[in-house]
Amino acid sequence: MSISASRPLAISCGDPAGIGPDLALQLRTTFPDTPLVLLGDRDVLQLRARQLAISVSLSAWQPGEQANLDTLPVWHCPAGAPVTAGKGDTATANGTLELLQRAADGCLNHSFAALVTAPVAKHLICEGALARFTGHTEYFAERAGVARVVMML
Repeated sequence: MSISASRPLAISCGDPAGIGPDLALQLRTTFPDTPLVLLGDRDVLQLRARQLAISVSLSAWQPGEQANLDTLPVWHCPAGAPVTAGKGDTATANGTLELLQRAADGCLNHSFAALVTAPVAKHLICEGALARFTGHTEYFAERAGVARVVMML
């Protein structure tokens, strides 16, 4: 699959209190010519950028739009509760599952060329939203209806 402005690389920001948003904010600098879209809470990303003194221009993105290389496009997925970096909260579990669902659906319907995921707090998802959540790999396998999956680190 070819990554393009019309089929960007999806980046799941993972747990909003975790390291994912911090890493995602640096991707435009690291990969300036790669069409990508972040899936995460725009407010969390803006706050973390200020806290980390990262100068980044975030733009809104929706499926069907071109991914802008001049900004960092964000498909806003509300966290579901106020977020403090480093302090996980079960109240954000549904928001985290929503961004994973959007990412999976976007790959399955070819809106995205591929997906890169940031870490999630499995225990928070199990306690707050989906008791049988065992991780990204199993979640995406079930969403895609496949029996055999491979994880690449």
